[in-house]
This record gives sequence, C-alpha cells and structure tokens, in this order.
Amino acid sequence: MVTPLFGGLKYSDSLTVVGISLCTAVICEAISWLLIYRTASYKSLKSSIDKSSKKLESMKTLDKSKRSSSSTSSSSSSKTKKMDRVETTLKDASRDLSFFKFKSGAVVALVLFIVFGLLNSLFEGKPVAKLPFVPIRLVQKMSHRGLPGGESED
Repeated sequence: MVTPLFGGLKYSDSLTVVGISLCTAVICEAISWLLIYRTASYKSLKSSIDKSSKKLESMKTLDKSKRSSSSTSSSSSSKTKKMDRVETTLKDASRDLSFFKFKSGAVVALVLFIVFGLLNSLFEGKPVAKLPFVPIRLVQKMSHRGLPGGESED
C-alpha cells in the first residue's frame, strides 16, 4: 500500500493528485522547451515564417495601392508570381514547423500516458474527491471508473 504524500491532511489524496499534475505540467513544458524552443532549427524556422509573412503582407498592401492606380499586366503578372513564391515558402516553413512540434508532442503524450497510468494504479478503487454536483453521463462514466458503489459524485 502506498502512503499518501500528505498523510495527515484531510484532503491528502486530492492534494497528491494536484501536486503530481503540476509536476507533470512543468515536466511537459521542460520537454517542449528542450526539444523545440531552444533549438536553432526552431528559431530559424520561426524567423523564416516571420520574414515571409511580413514580406507577403507588404506585397499585398503594395498590390492593393497599385491596383487603385493604373498598372500594366506584365508587372502585375510578375508580382503575382513573386507573391505565389513567397506564399509557397511560408506554407513550407509552417509545415516544417508543425512537423517539428509534432515530434515533441508525441514525447509529451507518452509522458502524460505514463503519468495517467501511475495515477490510475495509485488510486485504483479509491475516491480522491467528491464532486458537488452530478456530472453528465459521459463524464460520470470516466470519473467513476473503477470505483465501488453507486454514488456518482465520487
């Protein structure tokens, strides 16, 4: 039998769950920082996205102002091609950044899965808190899973 972290307190199990959850949140943020935000490739992708979006925005505002005045079709065609190239660059960089973040998300999901299993084994068959209301049926099935008795507030 595992002794609770805050053994003498009335709400020891609840505080243990909150404490483990807070520690897990900090660990997940640290993993994200280590795998994503501190790397040079993330910083270069982020700066590339920022530059491309600013360039595209400035090109669109110039295009709108030029459309109000007269312009030739050949310069308009080259501007459109250039805007398409910048948009493609922006889309590629955004896709690469999303894939980069996806790898870290998979590691964080694994950590959360392990912590969920740990919490499930620590408090199996034992109510941790009492809800002040009767939850909807879906939440009731999840929150009352593995608990003996019929009280839906446990």
